[in-house]
Amino acid sequence: MACKARDCSWSRVYHASRIEEHLLDCQLANSEFPTMLRDLGRAPDGDPLLPGVPPEWLPGVQLAFLEAILRSAVPFGTFDSPLWRTVLTRVSHGLFTGPGTRQAVSGWMFDKVTDKYY
Repeated sequence: MACKARDCSWSRVYHASRIEEHLLDCQLANSEFPTMLRDLGRAPDGDPLLPGVPPEWLPGVQLAFLEAILRSAVPFGTFDSPLWRTVLTRVSHGLFTGPGTRQAVSGWMFDKVTDKYY
């Protein structure tokens, strides 16, 4: 991955997840793409658009989402795709990308949700 801002030479062959960290700090990208931070679910200063959300929030939401998946008889892997992650990220302003990988959903999350009922 590489930064698309003109005159920015940042690129990463591995750990593509680091691109967001770079984009938050890259003045060239911020000036060339003025809506970029908003599109990433960030305020102009780089903070999340929904400040004050505790880190404990995410696992509870993931488990609730998995419970809805199970109750609706939706296959585990349905939301484990780039398109669904993009949609869920946009509707949650960057806070939620989905329930997790198929391995996580069918592993510890499944155990936690089934323990609630059995």
